Amino acid sequence: MTYSPGPNRLTPEARRVLVALHDLSEQRGVPPTLREIAQVTGHLSWSTVSHHVTTLQRLGLVHSYPGQPRGTYLTDAGRADVAVGRRALCDSIWRVLIPKRVFQGSVHANC
Repeated sequence: MTYSPGPNRLTPEARRVLVALHDLSEQRGVPPTLREIAQVTGHLSWSTVSHHVTTLQRLGLVHSYPGQPRGTYLTDAGRADVAVGRRALCDSIWRVLIPKRVFQGSVHANC
């Protein structure tokens, strides 16, 4: 049975693929191939990444152009999802690492 957290939420693996797609696109200026995403995320097969990309397409987070090796692009919703996910991670790190009395009243700009 496949783990599915719901229609609007991503599995941890799909989120890793989304973040890798975002980061590699930002670093190189062009979208990565499925094999490059597989290498970064630690997947042994690019077909697993392809499955996750299909899920991301269904959710409207990426758009793919069939037949193009570098044809997977983040949508605005995908970029927003990455930003929200990173912000939530950053907030949780701050809550764990910095005692509440020190953190109260201060605003952190970056993790």
